[in-house]
Amino acid sequence: MTLVKNTVPGGSRLSMPRELIDFTLDFSHDDIPTLRACSLVSRAFLPCSRHHIYSNAFIVHTAELDLFRKYAGQLYQYQNLAALLEHSPHLVPLVIRFGIHGKPQWMTDVLMYTSLFPIIQSLRNLSHLEFIARSRGEFQFWVRFPVDTHSLFLAALRSLSLKTFILKGFICLERDAQFEDVCNAAAANLALKHLSLLCYYNGVETFQPHSPIRTPLNGLPALESLSISGDSTLHKVAWILHPISVQRQQYSTTLSANTLPDKLFRNSEPA
Repeated sequence: MTLVKNTVPGGSRLSMPRELIDFTLDFSHDDIPTLRACSLVSRAFLPCSRHHIYSNAFIVHTAELDLFRKYAGQLYQYQNLAALLEHSPHLVPLVIRFGIHGKPQWMTDVLMYTSLFPIIQSLRNLSHLEFIARSRGEFQFWVRFPVDTHSLFLAALRSLSLKTFILKGFICLERDAQFEDVCNAAAANLALKHLSLLCYYNGVETFQPHSPIRTPLNGLPALESLSISGDSTLHKVAWILHPISVQRQQYSTTLSANTLPDKLFRNSEPA
């Protein structure tokens, strides 16, 4: 970027040609620190860069901030995100992708906040939602979804217009009744194209740009990809695809499923 003559009055923001702004946004659209720096230099960047800066919002643990710096998007602690959206409501419609990433026990604690789910419901332009619990090492640890907020989560999921939903590393996906609850809530999103319900952190994911095979008669929307993993994967796939099940006539151009030995997996809490 060319240096500007040192004749600008103190405290004023520099004006820039529209072509330079567009070029910078195209070149650095996923480089959030650079876009924030440009916005500080010139107010002309603000209207255009806000979408890039706030379109992706993720809640992560403070100890893992550096791990997620390589991904495009803003990183927040839960309290910071809640405060930001409360004091800057004009940012709410800009968020189109939201996620929570972290270790199982920490995620269980975050999901106990009852105020989290009204925040998710307020993101009216949200199209991508992901809750991903990460486990490392030999054993897999699951997130236990808090009983007190599970119904709030399902209500929030039903109220959105998602295209992509990912739930990974949750013990509820091993239990048939709760798995069906999540599927039924996801089915309320008529625009849904990509659905991943992965009990295992290392479960497969497939998001490929295929067209739907056909319009489903009932149940889930015409998915482009469906990913499932867990000890009873084949049973769950049969339930989803069975023509007379609750979901009835589900179709997906890409179906990914895997099963792994259950001896390698543990709950995030002692039995």
